[in-house]
Amino acid sequence: MLCTVVWATYTSDERREVHEALKALLPRDWPIWSRTGLYAYWDPDGRTLLYVGLARDLPARFAQHNGVVSHRGGNKQANINDWFSAHPRLGVTIMLQSAAVEAMRMIYAVNPLHGINPDAMIKLAEGQLIELARKEIGEWPPWNRTGGAGRGARLAQPTERSFIPLLAAARDSLFVARRSLLDLVGDEDAQRYEMTLHTARMRAVMESHDIVGFPPPRSEMSRRIKQMLLVNAGHLIDDLAPSDTHLMEWLRRLQDGRADLERRAALADVDELKPVSPDDQLINHLIKDMLAEGDTCDEARIVDKLMGCGYLMQTPHL
Repeated sequence: MLCTVVWATYTSDERREVHEALKALLPRDWPIWSRTGLYAYWDPDGRTLLYVGLARDLPARFAQHNGVVSHRGGNKQANINDWFSAHPRLGVTIMLQSAAVEAMRMIYAVNPLHGINPDAMIKLAEGQLIELARKEIGEWPPWNRTGGAGRGARLAQPTERSFIPLLAAARDSLFVARRSLLDLVGDEDAQRYEMTLHTARMRAVMESHDIVGFPPPRSEMSRRIKQMLLVNAGHLIDDLAPSDTHLMEWLRRLQDGRADLERRAALADVDELKPVSPDDQLINHLIKDMLAEGDTCDEARIVDKLMGCGYLMQTPHL
């Protein structure tokens, strides 16, 4: 689920440093975060959006946009070079989801009727955010020449708590990492905190869209799983309905083990679905992997430390 926001600002001379930080945060081997996500560029002074985009590989796309690697396809290198000719710094935001999103890709490959194509859904999410920016600001971000996926644009609904101000670092929220990108990669404690916070963010978003109460009645199981997949894939990314208060409540549930009990109940319910075909068996296995996300033996210990060290009281670093 796309619900962890990381900010950074950088100078023209720091482009390679930011690229290396992205590669360190999003490694190909043993990943925690998916490299597939959304990103934005913004004005650090006015805190206004300049561009919203999607990427199958966030580090590679940053390198293409910033001229770190040679790239003949469409990119924003000219816009970024022009920006740095008149401004000392540029802001960049990445919107992250767990590496477990790859389970959805596998489910879709096994049976498109049961899974969601994450590549298609990330396009919808981009279309939603670009159109949402237009509705809230009055025009597309200036570096966006097109509006993204039309179906995604049709899903955009302005709300009092949308993601748009977060993309431009114009509003704080506990959905934003307390460390900047460059600080986060060098702080192992902060990375553990943000991974645990991601679980709470995800559950708060799920609750705000009525994907709670596992295990549901047997007749509801299929619909709930499908709904969970849609939200995990960014289907409702334009709406940041849950507040910091909701997120803190989910942290407390992680701390006292209530969330783990719910996960275990959901896993047991999936076990009882009794798949009959090899494809169904594989899909059930992948769904169980997704439901088990964040189920670690030291989760409560990390939350204890997180709640006691003052990390949540800090403002995001830039």
